[in-house]
Amino acid sequence: MDAQPRPNARQPEFSPCVHAHPRNDLQRARQGLSRWLRRHGTPRDEVEDVIQDAFVRLCRAERAAPIRNVPAFLTAAAKRIRVDRWRCARREARLFFPESADALDVPDPAPQPQALAEAGDQLAALARQLEAVSPRTCDIFFQHRLEGRTYAEIAADLGISVSAVEKHIARAAFALADEPAAVAPSK
Repeated sequence: MDAQPRPNARQPEFSPCVHAHPRNDLQRARQGLSRWLRRHGTPRDEVEDVIQDAFVRLCRAERAAPIRNVPAFLTAAAKRIRVDRWRCARREARLFFPESADALDVPDPAPQPQALAEAGDQLAALARQLEAVSPRTCDIFFQHRLEGRTYAEIAADLGISVSAVEKHIARAAFALADEPAAVAPSK
């Protein structure tokens, strides 16, 4: 019994380029291309689409002239397809990303006027509290707290002992701790 196609059965229509190459060669080329695409970072859900697009390009190219090295052609086509898809994705990201910060509804990182006023009040209170200590103690305290200098660096600069620097910083800290209500934020 010969396997003859039924007269009413639809035969798949292939482009002439598919018939120009043995089926095994095309299958091997497809498998190799699939491995190459996965190895080069193409997402799994896009691999088959890229392969199909590469074969479409192969068929179109073979209409003009026969392709001698099909695997090389498919790989080169897949590279170009990947670049095209990447460019398209970048273009879409630029087109659909709102350019205005107002459209994003992002809060302004700048402090609010009330917060600025409170900060000014707190600084004034700190300055009043530091008036209780000597200017030298104040200077040593600021060198350590604001400039990040170590006790040893300050001591070497001023020609005093590290212990003396510790005492100056302790005096300034106690002066600031005497009136905690003055530096607490107002409510």
